Amino acid sequence: QATLTVSAGSPLAYLASETLSTSGGSGTGAVTYAASGSCTVVGSTLTANSSTGSCSVTATKATDTNYNATTSGAVIVTLSKANQATLTVSAGSPLAYLASETLSTSGGSGTGAVTYAASGSCTVAGSTLTANSGTGTCSVTATKATDTNYNATTSGAVIVTLIKISQAITVTTHAPVNAPRNSTFTVAATASSGLSVAYSSSGRCTNSGAVFTMTNRAGTCSVYYNQVGDNNYNAASQAIDNTTVN
Repeated sequence: QATLTVSAGSPLAYLASETLSTSGGSGTGAVTYAASGSCTVVGSTLTANSSTGSCSVTATKATDTNYNATTSGAVIVTLSKANQATLTVSAGSPLAYLASETLSTSGGSGTGAVTYAASGSCTVAGSTLTANSGTGTCSVTATKATDTNYNATTSGAVIVTLIKISQAITVTTHAPVNAPRNSTFTVAATASSGLSVAYSSSGRCTNSGAVFTMTNRAGTCSVYYNQVGDNNYNAASQAIDNTTVN
């Protein structure tokens, strides 16, 4: 027969398949294919069973009435790692200030380790995402590392919305129930957030910060404790004390 040539694409990724073909040869004899190395052939389909090394492919065109059988020279197919299936990261949203959640993934391929990364006002330790702010967002991705057979892959980003948390006011020094006219008293309060508490008054008193002065008229002095919040905390519920002028 005329020279028989086998055609095979290279490289061939792990678990991928391709269709082999020939050119040349003579007569009507059937063509069969053979492979050695980390590939298998079924009919004219070559499949890579590894991501490393190579396989050697030949074709044979059988004898017929007029021609002897012939075998092609070998073609070397280099084997390569495959791309992983799509990797998806899962993260709950919204996430409250200082709260944490466990990240997870689905998809990907192989045995590579999964790592997580975050940009914005969050941090990641292992698979734990923590919100470092009560406003804005953070962007979370996952990467599944390469292994023997698969290339590394990174997920698309998931956006986590960050939200404020509640705070409460604790009055540590209350206004007196009763106070003489023109007298003064001092109150004190703290917020669970650690933010400063603001003091204000109405009725039969005035104040300068936490120091309140009663008027010389009968009635009631109302003492108000407020904390309006910030980027991380919602406003606290107002606390009120009432003092009657003696």
